[in-house]
Amino acid sequence: MGPISLYEVYTKEAVLQLMPKLFDEVMSKYLTARFADSVREKCRKYPPKPTLPTPSFHIKSHSRWHAWYNPNENSMSISTTSALNGDYNLTKGLVYHEAIHYAQELYGFDGNRDPHGNFFKYAMDAINTGEGYECVSIKGEAVAFDMNEKPFRVIGLILPDNTYAFTKVSKEVNLPSGLEWLNKIITQRYPKAKMFSFMCTQGYFNQLLPSYTGKGGKLTAFNSKTNQGEYDKLKSSADANIIS
Repeated sequence: MGPISLYEVYTKEAVLQLMPKLFDEVMSKYLTARFADSVREKCRKYPPKPTLPTPSFHIKSHSRWHAWYNPNENSMSISTTSALNGDYNLTKGLVYHEAIHYAQELYGFDGNRDPHGNFFKYAMDAINTGEGYECVSIKGEAVAFDMNEKPFRVIGLILPDNTYAFTKVSKEVNLPSGLEWLNKIITQRYPKAKMFSFMCTQGYFNQLLPSYTGKGGKLTAFNSKTNQGEYDKLKSSADANIIS
């Protein structure tokens, strides 16, 4: 799978296209029959469903859950809020999490009686070790936006000299043209620069960042060591959400 534009990930249609790709990825990399056999004696067992087909994928509204797997319908869903306000890593973590619940049904482990039992924990540990970060967790599997800070879109560039340049998008509808604007900057001035896009809830930067309005904008780099810890978080988000 090639690079995924984070703008595409935030559309309902693209999330629905991404979900089965991530599902196939986690099933082939981690949730294999061989893995299930390796932990079978350590887990509570139930009748497996070896002919269980690939689940259907949906985006639905839900007041409490970020994502869920319904074994009765063999369906996997992500909430509308998480799908449209999250990012690639969030979508990946949600699909990987729910794929473990699917694997419980497929291989006959834990299931509804103990959804986050031993099999889930062994699978979670295998995924997080393999991915090199906490991709899946039992609780808080989605980014909990601080509702006191409305999430806003940050886009920008990492320049060849490792300078991070940021701006915020005034409205989500302006994101496509904002990415085109950045791409022109890369093409005309910084051919080796990297582009990023992510959602941010740090109100400190909501006040400081300039805005891209759809007609134009400007980028800013923070050279001051004031609030260096907050700036480091912003740079980490940029590093984790490079799109080209």
